[in-house]
Amino acid sequence: MSVGALRRHCAAFATSLRTETGQSAVEFALVSVTLLLFIAGALDLGRAVYYYDVLANSSRDGARLASVTSGGDWQIAGNQPGTYGSAQPYLGSKTIVGAAAAPSFGLDPTSFRVTISAPMGTVSGFELPITVATSYVYQPLATGLLGMGAVTITASSTMHMR
Repeated sequence: MSVGALRRHCAAFATSLRTETGQSAVEFALVSVTLLLFIAGALDLGRAVYYYDVLANSSRDGARLASVTSGGDWQIAGNQPGTYGSAQPYLGSKTIVGAAAAPSFGLDPTSFRVTISAPMGTVSGFELPITVATSYVYQPLATGLLGMGAVTITASSTMHMR
């Protein structure tokens, strides 16, 4: 192979590298956006599952305390049936709402709702069901990218009063 042919061959090879580099950059840009959206969605799904697990444990803890609450304790705020829009005032208290909000690590207590559903009155000798439902408004990280809004996650637990 002559020197001139070798130079032409090297020049053609260098030109092809430059054009492929541009093509690779475009392909990387397209793939990386898709990959980042997938990763953000996986992270959001993982956070949502974690929050549901926290809510399920919280409602179970609240229902357990409610099942052993005696008659006079039902008059205390935080033990009465109804919906509590914020668990903040009951954190650390020995109430049903306080017990439900205690294991809520990572959740904003002002957005943490607790609903206590119990039959009115008590009947001696019968086990009456009581339900504690917890809900939380979850704001995904990828909201702006995917165009979705907040999602309300809810969990409930039913136990019998003793």
